[in-house]
Amino acid sequence: MFKADGLYVTASTSGKMTRKLYLEWSEKVLFPHMEERCIFLADSWKTFTDQDSVIELKPEELEYEMLTIPPKVTGQIQPLDVLCFRMYKGCFKKISDFVFLHNLPV
Repeated sequence: MFKADGLYVTASTSGKMTRKLYLEWSEKVLFPHMEERCIFLADSWKTFTDQDSVIELKPEELEYEMLTIPPKVTGQIQPLDVLCFRMYKGCFKKISDFVFLHNLPV
């Protein structure tokens, strides 16, 4: 299997972040790469609500705080949704509309 420095790959059966994967990621990726302090911005997905378990994994010398984006506004303020996915979705919609309007084969 291909291995790359700085890349951590895992999966879930649902394709969504699970509590177990979140804790694993916190322990093996987030905390080892933190320098002194971190503010973690997360959406309101239920997986991220168990902060007590994350704090138990956190090395004592690190300062960590999690801020939660309120429900139903992730698409308006989450950095990836605003800066990356929004442009992709807009471009995809234009192409889809063009294909649909001109009855092009897919």
